[in-house]
Amino acid sequence: MKSKKTGQNKALPEKALTIPQVKMIGFLLDSGNVQAAAQSAGVSRSTFYRWLDDCPAFKAELDRGRRTLFSEALSRLAGAAARAVDVLAEAMSGRNTAERGRAAGRVLDLALRIAEFEQLDARLAALEEISGVQVGGPPIMVMSRPRPK
Repeated sequence: MKSKKTGQNKALPEKALTIPQVKMIGFLLDSGNVQAAAQSAGVSRSTFYRWLDDCPAFKAELDRGRRTLFSEALSRLAGAAARAVDVLAEAMSGRNTAERGRAAGRVLDLALRIAEFEQLDARLAALEEISGVQVGGPPIMVMSRPRPK
């Protein structure tokens, strides 16, 4: 809808989510299983997929929830990674030569992977700068089950 004064499009207000939609999002984020979440929310799988197609507010809230879960998982993984590095460093200074070699090889492998990710991140940032489009951020999980026909 265009404003009479400015001639620009006005953003239409987002439709509020229904109680079944809110339940579906919560159950799906908890279980990761569309069928189980739909059953718990009292809706069908086809209703879930229709909401994904027809309700931008539903899709946006589901995506936001997924990004939050992914971010929390990354934080937990970072904490575990620090402890894992300590274990590898300890193994590298152990008495068993074979164990030290395996630990050192694993540390080098992980260091190379980190360097690769840093290079990719820098290249992506440069492409975003050139194009003016930002595509970075955590990936959004995709549905593991095919859509009903």
